[in-house]
Formats: sequence, structure tokens, C-alpha cells
Amino acid sequence: MKNVITILFLTFSLSSALACSCLRIGILKGQNTTDFVLTGKVVKVNKIISQEKITFDDRIVDYVRYEFIFEIKHIHKGKNEFDYLERITIITSGAGADCGNYFELNEKYLVYSYKEQFKVGWGLEDQKAEKEFMSTNLCTRTKRIGFFSFLEQFVLELT
Repeated sequence: MKNVITILFLTFSLSSALACSCLRIGILKGQNTTDFVLTGKVVKVNKIISQEKITFDDRIVDYVRYEFIFEIKHIHKGKNEFDYLERITIITSGAGADCGNYFELNEKYLVYSYKEQFKVGWGLEDQKAEKEFMSTNLCTRTKRIGFFSFLEQFVLELT
């Protein structure tokens, strides 16, 4: 009986330790802690699978990331800071315990994104070259455009 209780305790402890946990932030803090805020529509989704070496281990595992290509409808922050055309690519892990976002094709979103750096190829084949990209996660104010989103967009335009 003691072993069963120990196993149950460890199981629930691990699941909560692996879950994504974020503090709720306001619009202004969300804007101030990100580099680029946009309203856009997802026009393409690319799934990227790379092989990664686990930290403190010699095992190699497949790691999934997604490139979400957004058609920009409006830029709320970062108009003068980035070279962009009519589209932008946001790269994230696609939800789960690591707090990545997943975006549905043809849906509109308000995206709070930030600059990141990654190893080109993201796999074991090229570990040295770095390139900047835009990302987001569940802890930002990123959300699907809904009925009350216009209020948030209005506040972003006033600041």
C-alpha cells in the first residue's frame, strides 16, 4: 500500500511539474515585454522535426516545432523596427508542457511575439550558425481574435 501511494504521489508531482504555468499579465505589460505585436491570419503551417540531444544525456530524440506564416492585417507594435513584408513567420513548439502556441489555419489572431535565436537547422547537423526569428508562447497575451479583442486592439493603438 505504501508503494502505491508513493507511485501515485510521484505521478501527480511529475505531471504538474511538466505543465505550463503562467501569470496573467495586463495589456500594457504584454506590449512592453514583447518586440512585435500584430493582428494577422494564419495562411500556412509547416511542421519541423529535428533531432536534438537531451541535456545531460546522450540520447537523441525527435523535437517538433511549427512555423506559422501569418498574413499581417495590422501592426500594433514594431512597425519601424523590423523588415517585414505582408507576411511574418512565427516559430513555436506548438503547445504542450513547454508553453508553445498552436495556431489554426485560416484563423485570425492577436500575436505578441519576441525575437529569439536558434541554431540553423535546429538539429545536430549545424550547431554553430545563428539566425534570429520571431516566436511566442502561452505566457504572452497571444489569442484568437474574438468578440472582445477589439477592446485590446484599441488599447494597443492608444499606447
